Parts: sequence; structure tokens; C-alpha cells
Amino acid sequence: MADLYIWEIYKANSSTSTVGTGRYNWSKYNVSTAYERDYRITGYESWAKEEFKQHYPIGYTLTKRGSLEFLSQPSHSSSIGLILTGISSVRTIESCGSLIGTVSGTYSQYTNNAKNSDGNWYVRGSEITTTTTSYSKGSYVGTVTAAYNAYSNNARNSDGNWYVRKGLANKVPTVTLTTANNLTLYEADTITVAGTATDTDSGNVVTVKYKIAESVEKALTAAVSDGSNTIPFNKSLVFKGGKILDGETAITDVLTDGNAYTLSVWAEDNQGGKSIIQTRTFYVVPNRAPSLVVNEFDASACIIDSDKFTISGTCEDADGNDMKVGYRINGGNFVQAYDGSDGNWEFELELGQLKSGENTIAIEAIDSYDFKTSQTLTLNKNTVSTQVLKGVARYTIVPPSGSVKGILLWIQHDAGLTIDGCYLSLTDNAEAENFVEMENTNTANMPNSTDVVESEFVLETETPKEKIMLKIEFSRASVDVSPTIKLISGVME
Repeated sequence: MADLYIWEIYKANSSTSTVGTGRYNWSKYNVSTAYERDYRITGYESWAKEEFKQHYPIGYTLTKRGSLEFLSQPSHSSSIGLILTGISSVRTIESCGSLIGTVSGTYSQYTNNAKNSDGNWYVRGSEITTTTTSYSKGSYVGTVTAAYNAYSNNARNSDGNWYVRKGLANKVPTVTLTTANNLTLYEADTITVAGTATDTDSGNVVTVKYKIAESVEKALTAAVSDGSNTIPFNKSLVFKGGKILDGETAITDVLTDGNAYTLSVWAEDNQGGKSIIQTRTFYVVPNRAPSLVVNEFDASACIIDSDKFTISGTCEDADGNDMKVGYRINGGNFVQAYDGSDGNWEFELELGQLKSGENTIAIEAIDSYDFKTSQTLTLNKNTVSTQVLKGVARYTIVPPSGSVKGILLWIQHDAGLTIDGCYLSLTDNAEAENFVEMENTNTANMPNSTDVVESEFVLETETPKEKIMLKIEFSRASVDVSPTIKLISGVME
């Protein structure tokens, strides 16, 4: 905005005058044509009166008008009894005829009161005039502050008043903007609106404002100018979730990739002065949710609750963010299964984690800015009440010393229960289970009992391990009997 000046306002006096235009009204007529001829009196009719003879003696010349045919021949004048003999040729006489219309032209554009070259008769009339209004400065009205060329100086303006420009009223402020141009903002990037404002009019209240894209203008800072020192401003804005935020407050609508956006900064003072608007162009690349692929899987082979099935897939993030992949069973808590960049993920579920009937497993991929992609799987768990002859029991063994490398195990059970196999997994905590069959070193009846049997199993490794899992496979001969394991005891090395 330009500097402001004081303008004095006056009423505009008016006066009118009539001025000739140099053009005239010309009446346009047809041309009327007549013919005439000179005759000499050469005699009289017998009935001619004597006074006619005295008035028109023989040899007297007169002129007659008539038709071209009549005037071309010797003629008699029956009205006075004269005998006429033509003594001249026939002359054509042209005169003003009937009015055709009116045209305008200069003073000498046509030959006045005469036939002109176009075959028409023209008669010049009055000059065409115009009325003009002129203005002059009248009485004083007041003053107004405006830019240098806001009004026509020392003249009447469109509002009907007369304006006279006087001295400078207010010097507009200026702004220096240090924000870089052509920035590209990614998720959580910052754009800093910084610079200084200056107003050489001491005592003016200066407000620095900014606007981004089509958002509402906002104030950056406000201060009273001392006429010399600059007024600094600095504000950091964050691009998040597709919008520019001031703290937690969104100051723009959603911005999209591929468009150029404008940051505008300017200063205004309390005298109506406004600086030139400083602009910067910037671009955005909004964060995108990660992509999630779930591989096909088959849980139909799971029969008992301890059976397990694996769900796996891949995850990718187009913005290069790290991701967490996990799952929720039937809307429960999020269970994390993967943490990292693009890659493969998998997790294991036991059939026992599902309820009878329909189950939902929501698999979620969440990037570091909480952008999430999810897929929901639906599984039906059918409960079949069929008694079985075989079974598996699993146990976790916690070593008192923290680790073991061998176990001697005794299992007391009903005689109707057959131990088909006893397996032990000895691994470190970070390792997967690895079951090895234990050696059955003895099976015998318990003392004083034929219904209870004790089976002995042993397994020893070279290296002590921390995580101990025991799996026992057993069977019965008929569904009519329900033998059980009575006691498991042993010794750890």
C-alpha cells in the first residue's frame, strides 16, 4: 500500500454555456423544373381588344412559361388575342421543390438555396449547438486521508466534490520476510514465519499479520513504533494431518499434494497504512497411511484349544515411516506383533483364544504418526462335543536355578491311560519351542496297587537352557473309561 496524503474536500460549483458545434441543419428538397421562351408580338387575333393592342404593340417582346412541347412552337395567346413568334431558344428553369428531410453538415458543405451535385436542392438552416457544464472549487467541506492518486487533484471527482491534495499524512510500514521460498512440507515439518516490520512514524501501533492459502488472516505480533527500530516477529507452524497447525489449532483446511500454496505477510498501522504484501510459495506432501497385506491362511486343521495357527503378511509405508503391526481379537486390546520398517510380519494364535461362534480379528498397521490401515478377518469356531481317545497335555516348568540341561521325570497315572510319548523343549527365552522325545526308561505298577502305574522318562542336553516346556501325549482304550494322570514329579540338573 502507498503512503497516505491529506486531501482537502470542497463543494464543486457548476455553470452551463451553449456553444456552437460548427455544424448546421440543412433542409433537403426535390428540384422543381420549368421551361420558358421569349416571344415577339407579330399580330393580333380579330377579337383582340384595342386596349391590348395599345399595351402590347407589334414588336413587343414578352416571356412565357409552359410545357417544353408548347414553347418549342410558334404560339397564340388566346387570353389577349396576341399572335406570338418565338425569338429565343427554350430555357430550363430549376427551383426548390418539395421537402425530403433534414441532414447535418458544415457551413459550406452544400451550395445554399441551390441544386447540388447529388441532384437535390439544399437550404441551410440554423447552427447546431451544445450545452456544456463547467465546474470550479466551491466552499470548504473537510479533509480525508488517502493515497497519492486516490482522487483527481484540483478537480471535480466522481462523488461530485472538488479535491485538493496537500502534504503527506502517514508513511506506510514495511515488512522484511526471512521465510524461505518454495519449501516442501512433509508430515510434522515446521514452517517458520519470521522477519521484521518497520514504521518511520513514531507512535503508530503496528500489527503484523499473515494468511495461508484461503485461510482467515491472523496476527503475528503488535507493537508501538518508535520511528527507527524494527519490530521482530517469529512463529512456527506445523504441517500435520494434511493441515497447517498453530499449536493444536488448525488454521487451514486440508491441503493436497501437487498444489502450490501461498504464505502472505504484511503490516498495518493504526492510521490506515498497509505495507506491500510479502509472499512465499510452499508445497505439501501429506502423510499416507501404511499399506497392509494379509496372506491366506488355514485354521481348519486346529482341533483342540491348544492347537495353533499362523497369520502373516507384509506392510509398507510410502513415506518411509516405521510401523507397528498387531491385532485385536473381538475388539479387545491391541497386541503388537511387529515393529519396524517395510517388511514381513506374522503372529500365532491358539484356538483357545477364540470363542465359540463368530470371531473377528482386526489386523492393524500404524505408522509413527498414528496413521492406520486395518483389515478385519472373520473366523467361525465350531464346538464339536465328541469324546476322543487321544489327548495332549502341555506344561511349563520353571527351573529354580534359572536353567537346566537335563530332567528325570516320573508320571503316575491310571492303568487305563497309556503314555504314548513324552516330549521336552529346552531352549533359551528368545528361541522358538523345539520338542525332543524323552526316553521311557521304565513303567511299573505302584506298590500295593494294580490300578496306578508309574512311567519314568529322562532327557539330558549339553548346554543349560532357560525355557522348559513339557508335552505329554496319551490315549485310552475306550470312551467308557476316564483314566487320569495322578502325579508328575522329577529331578532337574
